[in-house]
Amino acid sequence: RKNEPPPSKAVAGNSAAAGNAIVGGFTTAGPIPMSAHDQERVREQMQASMERQRTLMRDPEYREAMRAQQKMNLVRSNPNLARDLDMTAEQLDRLYDVLAEQSLRAMENNGPMWSMDGERPDAAKIQEFQRKAMEQQRTNETELRRALGDGKYREWQEYQSMAGVRWEADRVRASLA
Repeated sequence: RKNEPPPSKAVAGNSAAAGNAIVGGFTTAGPIPMSAHDQERVREQMQASMERQRTLMRDPEYREAMRAQQKMNLVRSNPNLARDLDMTAEQLDRLYDVLAEQSLRAMENNGPMWSMDGERPDAAKIQEFQRKAMEQQRTNETELRRALGDGKYREWQEYQSMAGVRWEADRVRASLA
């Protein structure tokens, strides 16, 4: 995580910085309004991209390549994980396998909550979306606990909660070097 930019922070007096949220490369809010035509075009492009991804994920070779890519990203973004959590190579590989598979599942299952016409979903659709998200989170936690065991799972949770602190320490260490 050394070379990753810090999380965005709103700058006092800068409404552009305070009002923008970037998700998947798209601005979700901000000072520059998009025309209805542009909004529709962006929605269509996002929908087509997600559908292409879901279709490609059905190809076993593509899926395995994506899984390998996810694992490489995990290794690169957590270079000291084995040392920090005193994990064996087998434990680390098992963790990366589970996390990569969970990432692929998210790619396959996540679709837009908003319809193509741009209408916001009704309360029932929002509730169903939230229910499915919570169910998936519980499944993910169960898989991680099973892969790591209770003790290492608790250590993993703490490690995850300290990601920002580790990133800042790495940044300071690099600037002092």
